[in-house]
Amino acid sequence: MSIVEKINNIIPGDSPKKVIIFGMGHVGIHGLLLLKKLGKKVSYIIDNDKNKFGKRYLGVEVKSPYELLYEDWDNILVFICAGG
Repeated sequence: MSIVEKINNIIPGDSPKKVIIFGMGHVGIHGLLLLKKLGKKVSYIIDNDKNKFGKRYLGVEVKSPYELLYEDWDNILVFICAGG
């Protein structure tokens, strides 16, 4: 199964879940580009780097990981984009 098929299985077109990316390094940027290319709406990005908070990448705001505390865990999908 390709990565595109896997993502479409995780986030079907009619999914009401919020999509959030964790990590705004190289892997996070590639993840964001792929999700946008597939037509998936990314609600926001979270990162541990305080210098990135409030900035936007491709129109998506970067926030603190603490934002997750206020989410309904049954209605979000968090894509962890970490690389070495």
